[in-house]
Amino acid sequence: MPEDSLLNSIYNKNQIVDLLESDAAAIGAQSLVSEIDRRRVQSIKISNERPVKPTKDVLALSVIAELKKLLESESPEDVERALIWVVKWVGSKSNTMQFGQRDFSIFERNAPNDIVVKVCDGLKLLWRKSPPLHDEQKPSVIYYKTVAGLIGLSLELGTAQSSSSRLQDADIVKALDYAHFELNGYPVWFWPLVQQRPEICLPELKSVFSQADRTSFGKYRCKKLVENLRGAPEELKGSFAVEVINFIVLNTGLSDNVISSALELVLAMDCQ
Repeated sequence: MPEDSLLNSIYNKNQIVDLLESDAAAIGAQSLVSEIDRRRVQSIKISNERPVKPTKDVLALSVIAELKKLLESESPEDVERALIWVVKWVGSKSNTMQFGQRDFSIFERNAPNDIVVKVCDGLKLLWRKSPPLHDEQKPSVIYYKTVAGLIGLSLELGTAQSSSSRLQDADIVKALDYAHFELNGYPVWFWPLVQQRPEICLPELKSVFSQADRTSFGKYRCKKLVENLRGAPEELKGSFAVEVINFIVLNTGLSDNVISSALELVLAMDCQ
């Protein structure tokens, strides 16, 4: 078959695989070798010239300008509005099981550095200045301001392996207060913090049991603590044994998870 006819037969059909120069060389068709090379170079050129589309995560200039304006405002309410907007935006881009594990790096990659610094500093300051916002009678309702505090704690503490020593005693108490609002258990820094600063954390957590019968939120916190004692370091579990026993004896209608966690703790203590 003439080489011109061969080229037409190949490139006028829908190819399943791309031909290689070695294929053309094997059948001794020099013009086909040249055509394959020409198309390869052309495809590289087209690929390099194709404009890069902005990702959907890129913040609009108008949004950046508004964030900058709010963050530089002398009004604490304006600054808080900016922080909560960022928290909502990051949440819309992150699919995680916990508030504190939301991927804040998405914001860091898509906002100017000066805005990122102001937001990070603001979130770290927010949880120190403001207690977690909540409704005593609606413990399952979690406000964005509280979520912002949890993200600020996550940015500051990470897993608490090396950063908890920087916290003042009062800051540790505030951090524990926020931890009760995390989804699906406690934040990753929670038990490491308790383990590193037991002289402050253990009395504070034991007070959760004494407040359990005061409000719906008090009981909610206590049930959450008992249920999540499974994740506590072994050397800490025994510290809660008496409080846990009293809680399950005095309270009815507890979930199976709470009761089984309590029984696991008690049985473990009996075996020691």
